[in-house]
Amino acid sequence: SIKIWNMTTGVYKKTLMNPNSVLSLITNRDGEIICGLGDNSIKIWNSTEELVKRTLNGHTSFVYSLIINNNDKLISGSD
Repeated sequence: SIKIWNMTTGVYKKTLMNPNSVLSLITNRDGEIICGLGDNSIKIWNSTEELVKRTLNGHTSFVYSLIINNNDKLISGSD
């Protein structure tokens, strides 16, 4: 699962439920949460609506690293 907290107050806000292990997290310019998972996929969450906007498949192993480059391309890494 992904937990969202208010960093100023330390107050817990909400949980985005995911059935697989979350191994990496980043956010994009739109405030979406992008997570690399233990089922070899990447999920892009709309955190406001608490919905998965898109699932990206293609890795053959756990997705351990994510970065968005200067051209707004998502780059992901796995074993």
